[in-house]
Amino acid sequence: MQDMMTLVNEQDQVLGPISKLQGHLLPKKEGEKSELHRAFSLLLFNSKNELLLQQRAMKKITFPGRWTNTCCSHNAHVPNELEEEPHYIGMRRAAIRRTQFELGIHDLQTDDLRVVSRILYYAESCDRFAEHELDYIIFAKKDISLDFQYNRDEIDAVRWVSYLEFEDFLREEQAKADAQRVKGVKNRERDQSVITPWFELLKRKKLMKWWGELIKGSGGQVFESFPREAEQIENFTSKQKITL
Repeated sequence: MQDMMTLVNEQDQVLGPISKLQGHLLPKKEGEKSELHRAFSLLLFNSKNELLLQQRAMKKITFPGRWTNTCCSHNAHVPNELEEEPHYIGMRRAAIRRTQFELGIHDLQTDDLRVVSRILYYAESCDRFAEHELDYIIFAKKDISLDFQYNRDEIDAVRWVSYLEFEDFLREEQAKADAQRVKGVKNRERDQSVITPWFELLKRKKLMKWWGELIKGSGGQVFESFPREAEQIENFTSKQKITL
């Protein structure tokens, strides 16, 4: 079941396994969404409060070539990644596994990770694929070895950015992408943003506030001022919060 994702409802109740391909296919009926499944988005910061970004490989089936947070993926539909207590341990294990696979980073332990929120969103990538995810937002703050070797099948580039550099970096990358389109370089994506839709949501709604809180924090107390948002699911498909 390692290649199976977890199908859920909008209350994050497990409905069963679903293949990665099936979970990302657009329905044939107009107006329907692809299947809702669990995912996670890990944001890794270092002691200088820089965030590690990745550029998704061009061979990815959804949102290829776009910049996004440190690691974005799905849990495997297996018992140790479905376990919820303590503190969403299964999703934290999934984040560790995928960070090792995608980025070659082996410095993180589950205790380094904190689930800070859950969001529900939907975004169509092209005429065939979409993301419909209940996304666990996971933060970690730790200095890691800088000689990690990322997986070229998953990632085209990585970049550490500071709070002050972040917006300028994205503007520069957007300008590069726009220049490529002017030259006639084809892109199968439905929209032309340089970042993934879930990362765009985080940037607009939450990230800068959270990043500021990280900068204010220190050591083991770094998450104390965070709201307990993970107890709710913020639904960006219907603009409402689901309280469990």
